[in-house]
Amino acid sequence: MCERFISETASWSELSEVYKCVLSTKYLDSVTFYEKERELLELIRTKKSSPLFVVLIGDWGMGKTFLSRIIEEEAVDYKVRSVKINEIIIDNHGYFTVDDKEVLIIDEVENLENLQYEYKKEIVNFFTTMKKISELKDVDAVVFLLATPSGYTKIFSYGGLLHTLLPETYI
Repeated sequence: MCERFISETASWSELSEVYKCVLSTKYLDSVTFYEKERELLELIRTKKSSPLFVVLIGDWGMGKTFLSRIIEEEAVDYKVRSVKINEIIIDNHGYFTVDDKEVLIIDEVENLENLQYEYKKEIVNFFTTMKKISELKDVDAVVFLLATPSGYTKIFSYGGLLHTLLPETYI
């Protein structure tokens, strides 16, 4: 925590020290986080003509699930559902739906990497369903995919899981 007093006649070196101190505190992250939260909530509230997919990438413990809870509380005009990717792949064979005025939060997307050998067909169904949903018209919905950076890369990058299962996607 920065506990420094600055006079009105403070020198640049004193101001620089305070600036460095502020940058090193957790409060700066909180400010940035809440700015992003407002942006996401505004994105949800903006009328969309077809569903929008948004990937939230962050390491474990960086606030992805916390942010999804804020979305659940704040997106009051929308039906908000939160599911883990395993539920979609294992329980629903890769299929999911979204309705008009809905926010769907799909957590732990990086687990697709662990499921790829046993549930290959279901994962293809998941990506095919994503494409079909993105082509719907007059559906005001947002689908959030929450993933770690390494999981995102292993799934969505060239040579990753999506490329391996559906190479035509990368043509």
